[in-house]
Amino acid sequence: FALGVFGRYNFAPRFAVKAHFYSGKISGSDRNSAVSEETLMRNLSFRSKIYELGIQGEFNILKFEPYRKDFAFTPYLFAGVSGFHFDPEAYYNRKWHKLNELGTEGQGLPGYEEQYKLYQVSIPAGVGFKIALNELATIGLEMGIRKTFTDYLDDVSTQYPVLADLAEARGEDAKELSFRTPEVDKTTRIFEPDGMIRGNPDKKDWYMIGGFTISISLNEEGYF
Repeated sequence: FALGVFGRYNFAPRFAVKAHFYSGKISGSDRNSAVSEETLMRNLSFRSKIYELGIQGEFNILKFEPYRKDFAFTPYLFAGVSGFHFDPEAYYNRKWHKLNELGTEGQGLPGYEEQYKLYQVSIPAGVGFKIALNELATIGLEMGIRKTFTDYLDDVSTQYPVLADLAEARGEDAKELSFRTPEVDKTTRIFEPDGMIRGNPDKKDWYMIGGFTISISLNEEGYF
């Protein structure tokens, strides 16, 4: 579920520019995965709020002139650039834990990567359809993907750290939240997955935002 506000300026019948702020939530769990038995046994999960601020250019496939009934609707394409904030959490021992500060893949410890940044850049692109109800109001539908340059929206990317080192530096909760297979398979509790694959760093994360839009024109020709 997401909400947001935007301002759009139609500076020509086929071109517009839009600034926006959106807020939403993403989540996922290996328990819902149908990919493989290994993924189910990994047993990782997360949730994260996302706050996005950006600017987009729009190309109207048809001429869009809200004050003329024959040009009052159009599908459109858009692309732009956004900055966003995320902060993945996981539920364990009856409370939510912020995963970035725990470094579940050893981030921030000697010999490991730095802790990932919670402020990132994304490239939004997508399609939409808008129709002017009158010279005042325009409604629409929009769906857009976001290409990011991080693999940590879900706090999963590379491999398991040395769990003993992680526990010593960050505590037992960090160790337990890094390796959660023992919660679904007790026989693995004595198993040390140090250095084994935990994620896939070769593929960065993506997210999508879609929904219903409504805008109110600030001039009589519907251009802003």
